[in-house]
Amino acid sequence: PGIIDEDMIGISYRKLDIILYGLEKKYSISKIARISGATYDEIKRVIEIIDKSGYLRKWPVMF
Repeated sequence: PGIIDEDMIGISYRKLDIILYGLEKKYSISKIARISGATYDEIKRVIEIIDKSGYLRKWPVMF
């Protein structure tokens, strides 16, 4: 209780939304940093979280 994702990730929801939008639109990291105010490390952390959690967005294999 009292812990939110924003605290766990360490990036505000506002900044995270802009980073995710930029990634979805395939903007360069430098452009995303410029429009979001995020650092290179913050953007790379978001990319890493997306990559590591990809299996959660896939349907399970049915036999």
